[in-house]
Amino acid sequence: DGLIIVGVHSAKFPNEKVLDNIKSAILRYNIVHPVVNDADATLWHELEVSCWPTLVILGPRGNMLFSLIGEGHREKLFLFTSITLKFYKERGQIKDNKIGIKLYRDSLPPSPLLFPGKVTVDNSGERLVIADTGHHRILVTQKNGQILHTIGGPNSGKRDGRFSEAAFNSPQGIAIKNNVIYVADTENHLIRKIDLELELVTTVAGIGIQGVDKEGGAKGELQPISSPWDVVFGSSVSGTQEDDVLWIAMAGTHQIWALMLEGGKLPKGSDLKKGVCLRFAGSGNEENRNNAYPHKAGFAQPSGLSLASEEPWNCLFVADSESSTVRTISLKDGAVKHLVGGERDPLNLFAFGDVDGAGINAKLQHPLGVAWDKKRKLLYVADSYNHKIKVVDPKMKNCATLAGTGEASNIIGSSFTQSTFNEPGGLCVEENGRLMYVADTNNHQIKVLDLETKILSTASNIIKQADSDLPILNPEACDVPDNLPVQQDKRTNLPKLPKSAPNVQLPLLTVAPGQTVQFLLKLTLPPDSKLNEEAPSAWFITAE
Repeated sequence: DGLIIVGVHSAKFPNEKVLDNIKSAILRYNIVHPVVNDADATLWHELEVSCWPTLVILGPRGNMLFSLIGEGHREKLFLFTSITLKFYKERGQIKDNKIGIKLYRDSLPPSPLLFPGKVTVDNSGERLVIADTGHHRILVTQKNGQILHTIGGPNSGKRDGRFSEAAFNSPQGIAIKNNVIYVADTENHLIRKIDLELELVTTVAGIGIQGVDKEGGAKGELQPISSPWDVVFGSSVSGTQEDDVLWIAMAGTHQIWALMLEGGKLPKGSDLKKGVCLRFAGSGNEENRNNAYPHKAGFAQPSGLSLASEEPWNCLFVADSESSTVRTISLKDGAVKHLVGGERDPLNLFAFGDVDGAGINAKLQHPLGVAWDKKRKLLYVADSYNHKIKVVDPKMKNCATLAGTGEASNIIGSSFTQSTFNEPGGLCVEENGRLMYVADTNNHQIKVLDLETKILSTASNIIKQADSDLPILNPEACDVPDNLPVQQDKRTNLPKLPKSAPNVQLPLLTVAPGQTVQFLLKLTLPPDSKLNEEAPSAWFITAE
């Protein structure tokens, strides 16, 4: 119709300037229009942009016509665009030609997981729940890798009902208790409830469109909410049972909300009825502001939550991504305090980096997840844009690198600090404190860190360690198109070998579709032996 949409990406964080990371973000958010990497902010300055987001309308000669700063300008944008199109069409200055666009995603091989955002484990340690964000679904697996339930996917949607018909849109945070899972259905602006016994999905908060309400207080399914990113169970002050509150990281309004699963009372609050959904902490201003009064504190896209219910902590830990900090919220009085990262100026959201240290001297870059280790009294942080897992001692406020080199890649090294990640988005720790599971988002994997043996592995095959198996991600989770060409069996007939030739058979290795397998050949000759260049020698390797 004569309108071309082009995204211009002028990055805030250094990690966001890297082309591969931009490609991953485009795939993750299902963007189908062209995107320009404005790494040096050239267009930012040319178009006199001052903040994110800014919408600019250009005429057919590249002349700037109109700009809209911030969000919530849908009606103005549509009105001005329609008037502009009519004006230029009447003068014959624009045409309705289609421009062919080849999408990067169409060239990618299928993958068992696609940008998994979060992962959690039940109290028994036997079931994993994975937010397979890019496939718009929730996977429930046993520890041995058997998939118990696939809920939603592979396409996005907004639908309650049986597992076979339910639909999500880029789900992120997940929390499980017994046979009930709560899901932050981020792009649908909903909180969903999954009943594993009834095999049923229902909506418990949100109306399905992005809300602007920064206070709440309505019944959950009547209360608009905005981009929920994580959820965690908690207990009300006056509640008669545990886990009667669902805490929500409401990234869209820069706040922490609560959904009352039963009637109860929040810190510094009045009695609330079951089903009520409301703001608990955060003014709604995008800030790094700590305050003894929770409603006066400020967050900046809080994206990860973890609960430490035991004394002396009794708090929520918050991964506040845009301020590059980890914060705490007291569950006694609601006070919001700084733990690590950022700086003292509440309006400076550019105090990021990759520095181990204590308190404000430590630097993070866009952390997306936190996980409390009850056994060791430590907090683990998915320092996403630094491609690392950090560990924080909340008593000393000390933050140090636990795993990752800082390089965005996918290497299983001989130690935690020689292994690599690519924008890890979520993590969790078993109740017994042994295994940590990490959603390694841009590597499309769940990684497993054994906190006792210090061995890191991927959950793509069974790795024997001590007396237990680390989990397997069953290749049945992969969405493989039905029309893929069938590979014909091209088994090679081996030449006749002498009887003395050894036949070495390797143990069976389970791999997922699209996974790369490396064969390493190591030859060991008997003592005082060497290869003769003039005598024929041969090795044959076959795989089925």
